[in-house]
Amino acid sequence: MKNYKLLSLVIALMMALSLFTFSAFAEEATGETTTDPSASETTDPTDPTEPTEPVDPNAPVVSGDWTYKNLTETTIELIAYKGTDAKCVIPEKLDNKTVTSLASALVRNNAELVMVEIPGTVTTIAPDSFMGCINLKQITVKSGALQSFDVEFCQSLETVILPETVKTVGKFEHCSMLQKIDIAAKNANLKSVDGVVYSADGKTLIKYPAGKLSSRFAIASTVTAIADYAFSETGGNVKEIYVPASVVKMGDNAFYDSVAKILFQAAKIPAGCENAVKGKQTALNQINVYAPKKVESAQNATQILLKWEKVTGADGYAVYYKNSKGWVHYKNIVANEILISKLVTGAKYTFAVKSLVRTAAGVVASPDYITYQAATAPAATKKIASAKNDTEIKIAWEKVAGADGYAIYYMSGKTWKHAGNTTGNSATFKKLKPYTDYTFAVRTLLRASDKIVAGSYRTITVKTNLGVPVVTAKQINATSIRFTWTPAIGASHYQVYYKVNNSKTWTLLGTYNKVVSATVPGLVKGINISLAVRAVRVESNKIVAKSDYKPVTVTMK
Repeated sequence: MKNYKLLSLVIALMMALSLFTFSAFAEEATGETTTDPSASETTDPTDPTEPTEPVDPNAPVVSGDWTYKNLTETTIELIAYKGTDAKCVIPEKLDNKTVTSLASALVRNNAELVMVEIPGTVTTIAPDSFMGCINLKQITVKSGALQSFDVEFCQSLETVILPETVKTVGKFEHCSMLQKIDIAAKNANLKSVDGVVYSADGKTLIKYPAGKLSSRFAIASTVTAIADYAFSETGGNVKEIYVPASVVKMGDNAFYDSVAKILFQAAKIPAGCENAVKGKQTALNQINVYAPKKVESAQNATQILLKWEKVTGADGYAVYYKNSKGWVHYKNIVANEILISKLVTGAKYTFAVKSLVRTAAGVVASPDYITYQAATAPAATKKIASAKNDTEIKIAWEKVAGADGYAIYYMSGKTWKHAGNTTGNSATFKKLKPYTDYTFAVRTLLRASDKIVAGSYRTITVKTNLGVPVVTAKQINATSIRFTWTPAIGASHYQVYYKVNNSKTWTLLGTYNKVVSATVPGLVKGINISLAVRAVRVESNKIVAKSDYKPVTVTMK
C-alpha cells in the first residue's frame, strides 16, 4: 500500500514538470502566454500542395506600352497600345519576336497621336487599326514586305507614304482630309503623281485622295481606265472632275459618295458608268471640248500672229510656248487669235493651244492640244553681186545665218515674177536681151510647220552687155577680102580690128557709126587674116560700153 502511494506521487510530479516545460516553450516561441492550447493553429504536415495552372500560349502578353499575341514562335501581332506620345514608332521586335501584323483597333480613339511609323517587318494591317484617332495626320510605312494598304475612319489623316513593295491600295473610307498618297519611286506596280495613285504604266487611275487641295481635277489623256472607288467620297475640295475621251472603262463605285461635278469629254459615257456613281447625288455632264484642229500664222521681223478656228463649246484658249526647259504657259485668252511681240528676227518658235471651258468650279483645259511652229521673218541678205555678158546675168549673195533657202524674183514690166527657190547663194538668168536693164530680188526663207516664211528682200538692177556683132568675111579675088557684120543692140559705133598670120596684136582698121560692107585690098596668096568687130556705145563723146567680139579668120588662096 505504501509502495502504491509512492508510485502515484512520482507520476503526479512528472506530469507537473511536463506541463511546465511546454508552457515555457510556448511562451518563448510566441512571446505571449496562453492557457488555451487550442488557440494556436498548426498545419498538418501531411496536406498536399495545390497544383500550378499551365501557361496559355495564345494569351495576350503585355510588353511596355504594347500588348501582343503570338502568331508563331518567332512572330507576333500587336493588339493594343496605351502610349500617349504624338509620334508612335511601331517596333520591329518585342521580346525578341518580330512584329508582322497590326490588329483591328490597335490604336483606337487616341487623341494624342499625330504620326505613325510602321516598320518594314509588318505584312498585314487591319484597315481600322487607327480608327478614331482624330488628330492622326501622317502614316509612313518603311520599306519591307507590305503588299496591300488601307485605312479607314481617320478623319484628320493628310499624308500616307508607302514603300516599293505595295501592290494595291484600298478605299481609304472616311478619310476626308487625305491630301496625298506617296508611292516609292522604285515601285514596279504603282506610282503617284501629285499624290494621286496610278498603275505603273499610268493607264489606270487607282485612287484620288478625297481631301486633295484642288478645286478641279483634269484626268490626263494617257488614262484609259478608272478603278473601283477611285474618286469615292470626293467633293470636299474638288468641285469638278474632268474625264477625257481616252477613258473607256470605269470601275464599280468609282465615284461613290462623290459630290463633285463630273464632266465627260467623250460623246459616249464610258462603259461601267452605271455602276460608278452611287451613294450621294453626283452631277454627270457631257462636254465635247477638243483642241483646235488648225493653226495659221502671219509674221514680221519681231512679231507672230497666231490664229486658229474656233472650237464649239470652248470659252477660251490657253496658249503655250516651248523653250529649252519645256512648255511654258503664256496666256489664256477668249479670242481665237493672239499677237506675240518682241521676238527675235529670223527665229523659229513652237507654240501649243488648248481649248478652255469655264464652269462654276473653274476653267477646265482640254487634255489634247495642237502644236504649231512659226517663225519671224528673216533678215535680207546684206549684198548682191553680179556678172554678165550680152545674154546672161549671174547674181550672187551672202548667206544669212539660220536661213533654209532663198526665193529669187525678177521684174517683168511693173510686176515681180517668182523665178524659183534655192538653198544655194547664186542664180543665173539666160537668153536675155543685150544692153537691157534687168532687176532681180532675193528673199531669205525659213521653213516652219511646213510653211515657208519669207523675209525682207534685197534688189539689184543689172544691164546686159552690148550685143556682139557676127562677122562674115569672103575672099573676092587673089588680093582682096570683103567682110561685113551684123548690127548689135545698143551699139552706136563699131570698131574694126585685124591681125595677120596669127599675130598677138590687133590693129584698129577703123571706127564706123553703122554697119558697112568693107574690102581689105592688097593681100597676097598664103597669108592668114583675122577680122573682129566690137560694138561700142558713145555718149557725150565718151565710150560708155563695149561688147565682146567673135573674130573670123580667112586664108588667102
